[in-house]
Amino acid sequence: MPVDRILDRARRRAATLYLERCSKVDGHWSCCDSTFLTKGDAFKHAYSVHEAKLLQEQDKLYQEFLQAGKQEDSNTPSIFEKRRAKKGDSDSIATDCTCNVQESTVILFYVYQVIADPKEIAEQHYRLCSDLYMTGKVRVGEEGINVTLAGSNDAISQYIKYVTNALDLSDKDYYDFFKPSPGCVHVFDDLSVKLVKEICPLNVDVTLDKLMTATHKAGKIPPAQFHDMLQRNDVLILDTRNYYESRIGKFDGAITPPTRKFATFPAWVDRNKGALDGKTVLTYCTGGIRCEKASAYLRQKLSSSTQVWMLDGGIHNYLEWTKQSDVAPLWKGKNYVFDARQSLGDDVNIISTCQLCQQPCTRYIKCTRQCHKLVICCRECEHKHEEIVCCNSCNGLSGWCQCEVERRELEKTPISPICP
Repeated sequence: MPVDRILDRARRRAATLYLERCSKVDGHWSCCDSTFLTKGDAFKHAYSVHEAKLLQEQDKLYQEFLQAGKQEDSNTPSIFEKRRAKKGDSDSIATDCTCNVQESTVILFYVYQVIADPKEIAEQHYRLCSDLYMTGKVRVGEEGINVTLAGSNDAISQYIKYVTNALDLSDKDYYDFFKPSPGCVHVFDDLSVKLVKEICPLNVDVTLDKLMTATHKAGKIPPAQFHDMLQRNDVLILDTRNYYESRIGKFDGAITPPTRKFATFPAWVDRNKGALDGKTVLTYCTGGIRCEKASAYLRQKLSSSTQVWMLDGGIHNYLEWTKQSDVAPLWKGKNYVFDARQSLGDDVNIISTCQLCQQPCTRYIKCTRQCHKLVICCRECEHKHEEIVCCNSCNGLSGWCQCEVERRELEKTPISPICP
């Protein structure tokens, strides 16, 4: 591991150990008769008041990490190649944080463009985001970058200045492109920066050049135009997200493939070519990144008589547009997001119900038998029952439970021909 990364690791560990020594009250940190609402504020206090002690501990840790690094096998994966979570584990989907979300922001964006040196961009992200005490997920590859980050408002501002310059994004609008929303650093477990082959894995040949064609770019339509097209009778509305996302929110009348991961979307399309071919297809996803490849794949597999459009900026930008334009949304339910907030949107027109009491609910918990499937369950039912499972046959990690078997069968079943 490069010396600068070892030093950075030692610095972060020293700060974490300091935080663990602080007394904690109501989820906040206390030191020197002061209370700090966020880790970032606590760290700033530490380096301004206790810098000498922290530097001493940092130097000790640096020497330990340096020695350990010399003993590591040269084949050990780098920090940018390791799994985000341990095998058999998964990210947190809930937080009881009481931070003031007006003081922090979550951003979500992607760029499909040639990145000559992905490793350099990954290293820059890791250093900067660590220094700014940000959390989230960054995926960097030769085809572009996929980012969702949380931090203080000041940290987000500094990060955007950096990435705008590094990736030449000066023509991008803050709200439409970076898609800011309320949320603090606790919506993610930590900071994860990875080097990847695909920034949004589809596992089929949809190369960057296909996302740069005039036809593909012309197929991106803004929320206002998408809204108008939703009301036509001659269109198919296709959700390119996963089943657990569309369960809690979707556009009325949308086709919602029962997929569990995006990489199986091409196989679903191949099985349903007959129902999609020759139609006008409107695609959508959370923020746009999946639609980019999904719409390109549809054009690649279906006949030239098929018209394929995608919602530019995804559901996020559509819901923001309806608020700004005072237009009644055609969206029902909530917009699932991949962090501990779970979903965004108003609590109106809820389409999902608690699996136990059948009351309107969009709240997910994990199956308590460790199969990691998401179960819609209200707080009242979670507190009433010792165990909440996805289905009665769930056996945890030893094979598929009945609800997963049924989902897989449904995923492989072609949809009925549609005549819009």
